[in-house]
Amino acid sequence: MTDETKLNVEWWPVAQVKPYANNPRKNDKAVAEVAGFIEKYGWRQPIVVDGDGIIIVGHTRWKAAKKLGREKVPVHVAKDLSPEEAKAYRIADNRSHEKSDWDDEKLVAELLDLRELGCDIADVGFDDAEVDKLLDDIAEELEPPDVEFATELDEESNYVVLKFDRDIDFLQIETLLGLKSVCNRTYNGKPGKMGVGRVVNGVEAIKLIQASGKEVG
Repeated sequence: MTDETKLNVEWWPVAQVKPYANNPRKNDKAVAEVAGFIEKYGWRQPIVVDGDGIIIVGHTRWKAAKKLGREKVPVHVAKDLSPEEAKAYRIADNRSHEKSDWDDEKLVAELLDLRELGCDIADVGFDDAEVDKLLDDIAEELEPPDVEFATELDEESNYVVLKFDRDIDFLQIETLLGLKSVCNRTYNGKPGKMGVGRVVNGVEAIKLIQASGKEVG
């Protein structure tokens, strides 16, 4: 039997699916959130059961379906797994999730993109406080350069525009300076940030602010 023929999905009545009595994973705290994901994004992963209809993988999704009052759930019957393999896979699937980490820079950049697109980041399980904490952690890892600040202005203008090539850098300066994004023009349906003045390297500006040791805000 090929992999293509193994992965069949059927729709079963919720009551036909049985939880594993000795499931070692405590998942009640995640049920409401997963229910929200199912309601917003639909079913994207089936519940995996053995030949007797007992859950191998997907207890949280099953509980979420019950919470939503769903009558049927997508199910994959792992008929080719022995009882020993089903028991092992149940543990292995849960354990594997604990061994992955986030790339904080890429994560915050993705969350920023979602926010710019008008999405509520709560819909993906994060909140603004968590984003701020990630930004603080990233900022602490930046090594400040050995640069001295000028002691006085040598131009009449006392403002500066920062240019960023990456969203993550713009979000960091927003946090460091306590700024709010100003979107006053739209390009291709997306808001654009406008400004005038001197253009400097945004990443270096962040490092300079951190090197100064001054409180900003």
